[in-house]
Amino acid sequence: MEKIFKVQKAQLLKNKTDLEAKTKQIVELSTQNKSLRKEVQFSKSKNSILLTNESVFAVEKKKYLDSVINTLEKAIQFERLKQLDMQIKIPVKVKRHFCKIYFDC
Repeated sequence: MEKIFKVQKAQLLKNKTDLEAKTKQIVELSTQNKSLRKEVQFSKSKNSILLTNESVFAVEKKKYLDSVINTLEKAIQFERLKQLDMQIKIPVKVKRHFCKIYFDC
């Protein structure tokens, strides 16, 4: 009988520690959820400002288009370098030099 009580006591202690760990995890997730809700609210307000204010919208649109143009230019330069490499065997030093100039390698 005493052995059964020891097993039950051990099980209760284990359940208690599991409960405490899960409670702590719930509290952490709850605070994380609150901060994420605040972040979402901030993003919504930022988006509404962006869509309603013409000057802000124009600036953001320009930034986005500039980044797209920059990405496309780098992709085109890389493809040219790749095509050149296929046509002519370029020394490794020259390849590294081109890479440093165009792609900040």
